[in-house]
Amino acid sequence: AVKRLAAAVGAPALRPEHLVGSLEQTPPTFDYDTLWDWVTENSPELQAAYYAVHRARWSIQRAEAEPIPNVDGQVGMAHDFAGDDFIVNVQIGIAIPYYNRNQGNITAAQAEHIRACREIERLRLDLQDRLATAFQSYQSAKIQADSFRDEILPRAKQNLDLVRKGYEGGELGYLQLLTAQRTFFQQSMAAVGAQTALWMSVIRLQGLLIPEGLAAPGEIASDVEPPDANTTFPLGLF
Repeated sequence: AVKRLAAAVGAPALRPEHLVGSLEQTPPTFDYDTLWDWVTENSPELQAAYYAVHRARWSIQRAEAEPIPNVDGQVGMAHDFAGDDFIVNVQIGIAIPYYNRNQGNITAAQAEHIRACREIERLRLDLQDRLATAFQSYQSAKIQADSFRDEILPRAKQNLDLVRKGYEGGELGYLQLLTAQRTFFQQSMAAVGAQTALWMSVIRLQGLLIPEGLAAPGEIASDVEPPDANTTFPLGLF
């Protein structure tokens, strides 16, 4: 676990240390609707998708601003040693037809813009599916952890105390005491596992549902707003 953490944070020299905090701390309580609003507002994946829409919009504007192709020119010089002459070669190239309104590039840019908008729709649905799965895991882990804390462990501890008193009073045998101790120990370890699972689900929700910290990042732009709904270009979702 320490090696995986060292790889994730880029610190190969990381060594085991005492961690701050306690597993018994009360984890935060989440509401699904509030979580969804927070994820859609802060998700870097959505921010990258918004940036792709903006880039596609600028590509349309660029294609519409370039109805006339570029004129290519080339100048060459050579020396004829036989006749001691200099030769100059001038070439000018233009696309035919010279003025074609750039319809192909404009159509391709508009298609890319629609695709980028649909990608936002797909990504929102994917985030909604991931959030539903992660929130279900959080609820299940919370119910299990609460059951261990409020019911299972207190009963196991009460049973151990009663058996210990019975053993000390000579009413119960040593094997019964060992069985009660083993049961309490097993339930305590299970409670630790449930609490760990709960905190793992909390961290996943707080991490904006990003699955892997070492995965290849996409293009992320800071402070990118969704496209303007009043734009004259085809926006698909918007």
